[in-house]
Amino acid sequence: MLSVSSQNVSISKLKDDEIKKRTREIVVTAQCMALDNWKDYGIRHCDQMRFIHQIVMSNTLITLKQSENEGIRKLLMGTIQEQSLNSTANNGGGMLSNLFRRKKDE
Repeated sequence: MLSVSSQNVSISKLKDDEIKKRTREIVVTAQCMALDNWKDYGIRHCDQMRFIHQIVMSNTLITLKQSENEGIRKLLMGTIQEQSLNSTANNGGGMLSNLFRRKKDE
């Protein structure tokens, strides 16, 4: 899950069919790994496999779909701009800090 949930994946521009195909491949691989190691994971019933399927499917699909309409890109850009404004204000520069600066004579 970590490789699919990285920030690089969540800001990439994947097409819907690419997202569906990639999600399906990740889910199938996770299920195969769970079946291969069912004793180690304590899997006893098929409903546990269904639960694994749902968790991996949901997390992967949500992560890969985050990039739609550049939502994450816009969020990151807004955060970067806000940090830049805060940094400028804290360093004694910038328009906002000049508006609220007290005169030294007062």
